[in-house]
Amino acid sequence: MIALPEDVRQQIEEAETHQQEAWLNLNATIAGIEVRQITLKDYFILKGVESPVLTGQNFSPSDLGIFLWILSPEFKTCPKARDKFCKKVYDVHLATAVKEVQKFLEATFVDADTAEEQNRKSYTTFLAHQVDVYGREYGWSIKETMNLPLRQIFQLNTAISERIAIANGERYTKLREIDMIEAKAMLDQFRQNKSN
Repeated sequence: MIALPEDVRQQIEEAETHQQEAWLNLNATIAGIEVRQITLKDYFILKGVESPVLTGQNFSPSDLGIFLWILSPEFKTCPKARDKFCKKVYDVHLATAVKEVQKFLEATFVDADTAEEQNRKSYTTFLAHQVDVYGREYGWSIKETMNLPLRQIFQLNTAISERIAIANGERYTKLREIDMIEAKAMLDQFRQNKSN
């Protein structure tokens, strides 16, 4: 058996904790500002405004303000309320906020499947696919699906895919970021053991 480095074991444990936490629907804080878990609706709003915070690019205090506003329990489509809220963000320590955003996004996407289907053309969006899946599987309305946290969506997608694969006599596989980290650490350790 290959022993994983301590930092990798810690990342795996954190990923497992994030999986369990996903079902508690707890708000989080980023730089002292309360935010909700990212729902499917929030995700597409953030994509629509091309949030560099969501994509992990360098971002300004204004970008951070918009990101936090969209995820705020106070969020509404009111420019005055948005501007008042965003003024609070100018007082946050940006370096702290960057680290906390990164941890928040890691927790959000811990169960996302990173494997991409390269050669399959899709005629629908991720959003439409999710609405269809949950309408068909559970009879949920568009609104119910849109308000579901991404963290739960990724896990439910896995559960549905596993069940369908088993029913078809197939094996379901999924590749998450943490799986790639673990596989790389195991490969590195194997190579090191082999060279000794």
